[in-house]
Amino acid sequence: MNIWKLGARGGEAEPITAGQGDDVQPDVSADGSRIVFATYRESLGFARLDLSAKPGPDNPKQLSIDLARNQIGPAYSPDGAHLAYFSNLKGVENEGIWMAGADGSDPLPLVQDARVNIFPKWSPDGEHLIYMSGTGLGGETEYRRVAISGGTPQTLLGNAADYNFDVGPDGRLLFRDADGRVQSYDLSSQQTRQLAVSPQSQNGELLRSSPDGQAFAYILSAGAENDPLAGLWVEDFKSPPRRVFHGWVTSYARGPGDEIFLQEGKADLQGVLWKVGWDGHGLTRVATKRLVYSYWAAAKGLGQNYIDVSPDGRHLVFGSQEVQQANIGMIENVR
Repeated sequence: MNIWKLGARGGEAEPITAGQGDDVQPDVSADGSRIVFATYRESLGFARLDLSAKPGPDNPKQLSIDLARNQIGPAYSPDGAHLAYFSNLKGVENEGIWMAGADGSDPLPLVQDARVNIFPKWSPDGEHLIYMSGTGLGGETEYRRVAISGGTPQTLLGNAADYNFDVGPDGRLLFRDADGRVQSYDLSSQQTRQLAVSPQSQNGELLRSSPDGQAFAYILSAGAENDPLAGLWVEDFKSPPRRVFHGWVTSYARGPGDEIFLQEGKADLQGVLWKVGWDGHGLTRVATKRLVYSYWAAAKGLGQNYIDVSPDGRHLVFGSQEVQQANIGMIENVR
């Protein structure tokens, strides 16, 4: 985002700032000769935590992905050999779908077009990536699929409203519609059905299907300190919802077997990693790491603390901030 100038009666807009990063929130002096504004730069990448190793300077490890680009929303392939994610060159191009080795090596763009393509999820057979695609702010959105071998993306379902959707172990899409209702889409029959869930689930975030497909989880964010409803919840479509963790949950992911790995946020921006069973038993503290947090993301209502766990449970990948600068800028003698 950059700052532009436009006549009150319209006409041609003129750029005042340029370049990568965000220049926002301008204010103009009374005589019009000075502009002050906030200027912010960041680079988002991935780091990997070895869950079997002791904490130390080499744990976590920064993955070798292009530091000039932002990478968001990591997702391990079913065999653990690759990571899918979406990436952009901030201020220059739209988000595209990428794939790399599990260590971040050999990054490869799979979808790079005029659309905004975000949050890829793997098909159960590991042959396709399913992602949300749109034409931009306020435009049409849909769920699409692309083969990891390349080719033209295929539209699966229109009117996509939930970018935090999931692909279950049976290949069904799990998502919310524009009214917050939990839906399931069967790719083979091309049928959508509304699932019988509790009213509180409409306020949840980050839907994830259980490994057996018989339940799903979601986050309820805290509306106030010590909110009695905040935490990670599980529903099985036939029983009342069950909370498996109480607190500020920033992200979570399916682990191997019957485990959920979740990240609890703290006021000092430390993230505490836990694992717990889908039945709420076996809560265990795993590690602590720094949260990825930026004012701009929070102001837009976006989370950047997405995590995923390798299928063998040995590694956890998460977002990391490589560079961050937040300053106040001033331009004098504005034309």
